[in-house]
Amino acid sequence: MMATDCAVVTEDYVAAAETARRMPLDSTLLVLEQATPEWAALHRMPRILVRELLTRRRPSARPRELDQRLRNTSARREE
Repeated sequence: MMATDCAVVTEDYVAAAETARRMPLDSTLLVLEQATPEWAALHRMPRILVRELLTRRRPSARPRELDQRLRNTSARREE
């Protein structure tokens, strides 16, 4: 997760996507979002990772739901 975050911060999105692919799909990102939903919505890494997951052939409901929550939390912060 730290390697992915560093790649995002340095705008190396290819490396970020590659390291993100090695992360467990159902654990770390969801735990992070549940613990700190506002941080997850405002930070670039979770949004980029969710977008990457959504580009797969048939994304499961969990990444789609997480994407919606991140968008909703971000939109509330902008109001």
